Amino acid sequence: MRKVRRLGIFVFYDASGIVDLYIQELLKSLLSELNKLVIVVNGKITNNCRQVLEKYSNNIFIRENKGFDAGAYKEFFLNFMPSEDLEQWDEVLLFNDTFYGPLVPWEVVFKRMEKEEGLDFWGLSRYNEDSFSNKRSTYPSHIQSYFLVCRKSLLSNPCFLKFWNGFDYTINRREATEQFEIRFSVYFTEKGFIGKAYTEVCDKNIEMEPGCISYIDYPYELLSELRFPVIKKQAITVDNFKKARKALDYIEKNTNYDMNLIYKHLTRLAQENRIVALFNPIRLEMFCIEHKRIFIYGHGKIGTNLAEFFDYKGWNFEGFLVSEKSEQKKDVFCYYNMKFSRDDGIILALGRKAYQEVFPVVKKDLQMSQLFLPY
Repeated sequence: MRKVRRLGIFVFYDASGIVDLYIQELLKSLLSELNKLVIVVNGKITNNCRQVLEKYSNNIFIRENKGFDAGAYKEFFLNFMPSEDLEQWDEVLLFNDTFYGPLVPWEVVFKRMEKEEGLDFWGLSRYNEDSFSNKRSTYPSHIQSYFLVCRKSLLSNPCFLKFWNGFDYTINRREATEQFEIRFSVYFTEKGFIGKAYTEVCDKNIEMEPGCISYIDYPYELLSELRFPVIKKQAITVDNFKKARKALDYIEKNTNYDMNLIYKHLTRLAQENRIVALFNPIRLEMFCIEHKRIFIYGHGKIGTNLAEFFDYKGWNFEGFLVSEKSEQKKDVFCYYNMKFSRDDGIILALGRKAYQEVFPVVKKDLQMSQLFLPY
């Protein structure tokens, strides 16, 4: 069988311009599957880290961080790459730095997908259509774009470059999701092209709720049942701690992936305060040290996951606070019935809507130094 000629286009972004070790592991692991690797840097990169990237590619482009990943792809296809060069590739892989891997060899993934004839593009996972949380809009089914492979049948069609010509640079992440990730699948599907996800062609299947984000809501099941090759950064947060811990335990016990690559990267982000406050273990620990008693305001998903994280770290807390107590539980207290001292600290483990309602109340009663704000 003729070997597939494959071009890889990797989009890298880091606010500090630092290339972590997990990036190096990812790039090194993919070289055997690529005939050529191109790296597009969105924003800045340190001189030392540019030299690191040069170990893996001589084709490095540095651009203004405009339009997120799709902006980088657009600029590469329309400005950096001669149009005739596109014709020489059987596949073009578009991927970014938002995941850790590989947890299984890439060869397993590419060989499995090569068996799927008739596909024009594929990715690792799919979002299944469901009403979005505001109940006014619906996100259609689409292949998720953090790892997206385009085949020659799509690359050689004039509508491929037409898509990028028509792409407007987005200014926020939601726009980027709607105008690139979702629109890519919708646009090409409407034109008769066929796309599938790796999770859809695996020998096993897992039941997932409509509208879920599989790599956040089912990270353990993806890994254990489908031998999913990556774990997304978004899956490893304190508010998703129960599921994240189970997935990370699986990786440590059942794969050869070096867990230190994950922990070192997350530690750096925490030290630089680049993680949302509520999910930053370094800031949480300092807050706990500074206060005699700790309460968690919120007994929903975020609060209970935070409690699991406290248990994992061996930290103590007095219990949960709620605005209205609907059931009798020993460790759940109504905020309005409590008396707090200056040594007490309250962590607001709340979603944005609930936080906007609760914060003005507690701000009147307590010192700001007593409050750990989530955002």
